[in-house]
Amino acid sequence: MIVLSVLALFGGVALLVVSADRAVTEAEVVSNRLSISPVILGALIVGLGTSLPEMVVSGIAAVQRDTIDLAIGNVIGSNAANLTLVLGTGAVIVTISTVRTVFQREGIVMLIATVVLSLTLLDGRLERWEGAVLLVGMVIAAIVIARGPGAEQDDPEDDTPDDRTMALISGIIVVALVGVVIGAQLIVTGATDLATRVGLSEAMIGLTV
Repeated sequence: MIVLSVLALFGGVALLVVSADRAVTEAEVVSNRLSISPVILGALIVGLGTSLPEMVVSGIAAVQRDTIDLAIGNVIGSNAANLTLVLGTGAVIVTISTVRTVFQREGIVMLIATVVLSLTLLDGRLERWEGAVLLVGMVIAAIVIARGPGAEQDDPEDDTPDDRTMALISGIIVVALVGVVIGAQLIVTGATDLATRVGLSEAMIGLTV
């Protein structure tokens, strides 16, 4: 039934949002306890954490093989939203400013990543070795960001005591990650079924939803 597909799709989105948000929040607590710098926290921990839903959705879609368009559309749509909707909304609310070298460094890294991805997709395929290249690129980008300007640790802004044990926080993160996986599977299932029923391509579903 189309109603079940809609419920699976939007239920999955809701579960992803809640689970990913909780995972990122708890990861921030861990990073503060370990004295990880704000730049590394934002660019790596929060950045990777908020990309976790897209990664899981794309991974599940790729494994199913017949939904590879959903995986590619998901990646492109997510990055387009980050660069326009997310960053644009933040800039409208308040002027975004930081050390110029941080913008330049991360902007160059982002540009290189976009170019490399575009080159790998020119033939309409993404081979395993090309995926390996992208993963190696991620590691290199992480090192560049972590060792660049602004990576020093500032004094934490939130002095609110948190007496929870690391074991409890880690447990919450694990539960949240399980929620991400379940939500991603619901999205893939609901989206592909809806695409089939209403005649939309899976790439379009990935680009939008």
